[in-house]
Amino acid sequence: MPATGCTSNPCDTKGTSMCEEQRGSFKCTCHHGYTGLFCEISISHCVEGLCHHGSKCVNLPLGFVCECLPGLQGRFCEVNIDDCLDKPCGALSICKDGINAYDCFCAPGFVGPECSLDINECVSYPCKNGGTCIDQPGNYYCRCAAPFKGINCELLPCEAVNPCDNGAECMEEADPVLFPLGFRCRCRQGFTGARCEINIDECSSNPCLHGFCYDEVFAVIFRAVVLNWGPGHTKGPQ
Repeated sequence: MPATGCTSNPCDTKGTSMCEEQRGSFKCTCHHGYTGLFCEISISHCVEGLCHHGSKCVNLPLGFVCECLPGLQGRFCEVNIDDCLDKPCGALSICKDGINAYDCFCAPGFVGPECSLDINECVSYPCKNGGTCIDQPGNYYCRCAAPFKGINCELLPCEAVNPCDNGAECMEEADPVLFPLGFRCRCRQGFTGARCEINIDECSSNPCLHGFCYDEVFAVIFRAVVLNWGPGHTKGPQ
């Protein structure tokens, strides 16, 4: 007599937890992750795109696991590890993070995959008129020979910012002994000093006989006061 019900082992052995006898039939109780009349169908938890950035999804009896590509982490490989965190491009350049990679955008004066090579800007001799070029990280500095000034020592003293104060005229001088800075200042009336920085005090000579003297730029204000010398002897400013 042929076996019936669970006696014939109709349920899939891998996907079934137990076979239950029923009147004239049977019922397969499936393990988690299996379905079907005989528990023969494995349920796939790995739907398309479940694991991010092309990482591999692996089905498990109780779920799934994502095998992340290098540079990724998280349950779904959704977290991109920041490869720029350790500043591989240096402090002055810009690092753009990728997946298990990064790109360096170098600051001016630097080259190389990680912007680690400092360009020697002095190779092009940028300093003029006998100036000495000093290379610096990403830059250079010109130490100018007298009397030249400017970023590249390209300017004479009076061509740069006027070194004279109070509207004085800057005049270039060629004698390095008398004028080591290469210029002199022609002061406007009322000023003196090497750079016309001193306002002459016209009141120092006490020009006001019977009043107060107020020194101002380019002028002296004489403010007289009336002195009372007694009845009939009022003496005022002449």
